Amino acid sequence: MRDGWPSEFVGLPYLLFGRTRAGVDCYGLIVLVYHDVLGIEIAPFAEVAESTLPLDVYREFWETHRELAWERVDEDHVEAGDVVDLSVLGHPHCGIVTRPGQMIHARAGVGVRLDEYSRGFFCRRVLGTYRHRER
Repeated sequence: MRDGWPSEFVGLPYLLFGRTRAGVDCYGLIVLVYHDVLGIEIAPFAEVAESTLPLDVYREFWETHRELAWERVDEDHVEAGDVVDLSVLGHPHCGIVTRPGQMIHARAGVGVRLDEYSRGFFCRRVLGTYRHRER
C-alpha cells in the first residue's frame, strides 16, 4: 500500500451499491480501493440491480467470492490492505486494514471513515481477516 492512501478515500459519501468516488458502500469501498490502489479487479457484485437486496444474499455472495479469491490471515500476520469481515447488528460489513487494529470502511449515514476494529464497538464483531490471492 502506498503511504497516505487512506486519506484520499476518507470522507467519500455512503451510497448503497456505490462503486465510485461519488459514493460507496462497504463492499464498494473494497472494489474501488483494490482497483485504484492495487490494480486488482474485485468481483463487483454487478449482477445485482440497484434495488433492495436481502442481506443474506449479500453475505452469500461474499462467502462464495471469498472462497475463490481470498485466504484467511491470522491476527498476528495482518497487513495494510487485508479485508476485515464483520457482522454488525446481524448485518454483513467489511473494511480494509490500514494498520493492525485500524480499518477504513463505509458506514450508512456516515460515509467513509477510519475506525479501530480491535477494540471498542467493532472488536466483538470481527469474523475474520482475509488477503486477496493476487496481493
